[in-house]
Amino acid sequence: GMPGSATLESPKSILEPVPCTRLPRATPENASGEWSCFTVIAVGIEEEDALSGEQGVVWVYTSSEDKQYWELPERRAPDEGTDDGGTLWLPGGVLVTFKMVDVKAGTDDTPDNAEAAAHTGREAPAVRGLCMATTWLQDGGTALQMERYYDAGGELRDVRLTRAVKGGWVGGTM
Repeated sequence: GMPGSATLESPKSILEPVPCTRLPRATPENASGEWSCFTVIAVGIEEEDALSGEQGVVWVYTSSEDKQYWELPERRAPDEGTDDGGTLWLPGGVLVTFKMVDVKAGTDDTPDNAEAAAHTGREAPAVRGLCMATTWLQDGGTALQMERYYDAGGELRDVRLTRAVKGGWVGGTM
């Protein structure tokens, strides 16, 4: 064309779409190890509203920064007779984990256990709840994880959002 004129061409896509079934899956090796984690936790606390007198859930937020050692099970069938949970190893570095967790005995969820413990002097047996976690392992040793904890009655008790870097933080130590 003429000097000073430009021809606009549409840029070719840098990333070609790939079916999710063809994306690589995470391995226990790249998921396990020492991670530097920053976690935000939201805990639901039942409380009576001062104005209305109605019971409701108030969410209290905290955050923490720590080092954690993550150890995930290998991709295999669960042992027979166990009910502790398992992990789905999905394409794209996504892990979905279900695990049984102990809920503190003697909470509002288990008044009979707390009463029995008070009379016998023995600790009440733990009640099982459920933790469901979704973890996305990204290239370069970073991960994003959301965990949701439920009590034995199916009520959501807390939610945790964690951003993790394998090893240490860039530019310093934790």
